[in-house]
Amino acid sequence: MRQRILYIILIFLLISCEKEETISPNDLLQGKWKIILLGNKGDIRPYETQWIYEYYNDSLLREYDTLTNTYTFHAKYTIDKEFLIHYFNYPEDTLIFKYSYEFYDNYQKLEIIHQNLISTYSTSVYERVQ
Repeated sequence: MRQRILYIILIFLLISCEKEETISPNDLLQGKWKIILLGNKGDIRPYETQWIYEYYNDSLLREYDTLTNTYTFHAKYTIDKEFLIHYFNYPEDTLIFKYSYEFYDNYQKLEIIHQNLISTYSTSVYERVQ
């Protein structure tokens, strides 16, 4: 009888332990984002901008100007567990910007930190736009 109870408890534990579903960084990034803070780590200040950045599932990044209601540029991106990388293709060259990132506030805010040496402001904080 005791073995049956232990057996039933063991089966119950195995059934109730569901694998936690993780959301991919690419799925979290999808949508529209607007910069709200800009600066360098330790000195980040509020920032007003007319630009909205739109990330699409097919690795397309577009910048939208809310004053002229037009898209001003597009690029490609990749994202993994550590880095977000933007690729700006020009006829002569491709510019590559690498960022470390962190989502917070229930995935409604995104902090990115430039990993390139040529950066006036190293840290940007984005807020998801509905």
